[in-house]
Amino acid sequence: MSFLRIGVLCAAVAVTGACGGREPMREHTVVYEVSGQDTAEVAYVNDKAELIKGQVVALPWTLTIKARTGAYVSVLTNGAGDGALVCVLKVDGAVVSTKSSTDVPVVRCDTTLG
Repeated sequence: MSFLRIGVLCAAVAVTGACGGREPMREHTVVYEVSGQDTAEVAYVNDKAELIKGQVVALPWTLTIKARTGAYVSVLTNGAGDGALVCVLKVDGAVVSTKSSTDVPVVRCDTTLG
């Protein structure tokens, strides 16, 4: 009987993600930044955990999304111009990934939110 009560309690608090001593799920602010020359083709994981690909954007480019703890977030870019290509991934204002390339015009920044 107590196992059933715990299951009901966990279901009741599933919205917050807190159950059985686990940390509650938090919403994070994620900022994708890509810089370089000219334009680039950008693919990224959006706020619904869907991969959005094939968008050609002018650089510099920035996008802000919201994502929950445990979500995988990523931005991948393929530059069209000459010169360095840089991606930066920020979570709640802190830089968590930075990548740059001058020889191959492809960079990816990603992380799983903790």
